[in-house]
Amino acid sequence: MTMSVSDDLPYDAEQALLALARNLVFARKKRRWRQQDVADRSGITRSTVRKIEMGDPNVSMKNYLKVMSLYPGIELLAQVSLTEDQDSLVTSHLEELPLRVRHQRVLDNDF
Repeated sequence: MTMSVSDDLPYDAEQALLALARNLVFARKKRRWRQQDVADRSGITRSTVRKIEMGDPNVSMKNYLKVMSLYPGIELLAQVSLTEDQDSLVTSHLEELPLRVRHQRVLDNDF
C-alpha cells in the first residue's frame, strides 16, 4: 500500500503524508465504509480517494480536506504544531504585522 512519493518532497513531509494516508484508511475501515462511500460523501471520485489513501502528493489539498472533513479532528489541522500559548501569541501579534509584505529593493551603486 505504500507508494513512492515524489523525489522533491522533503522526507519529513513524505512521512507525514504517508501517516495521514494510513490514518484515513484506518478511520474509513473503522466505520466500515467503502472507498465509494467516502467518495460519495466527499463529492470526489473513488480513484481520487484511492490516491489519497496511498498518500499521493499530486492530489489537491482541497480533496484531502474534503476527505478529512468526514472524520473528527480536522480542526486540529489549523494548529499544525503550535501550542496554545504560541497560538495566542501569533494571534495577538498578527494585528501588528503589515497587510502586505513587499519585495525589498536593494539599491545598487554599480553604474
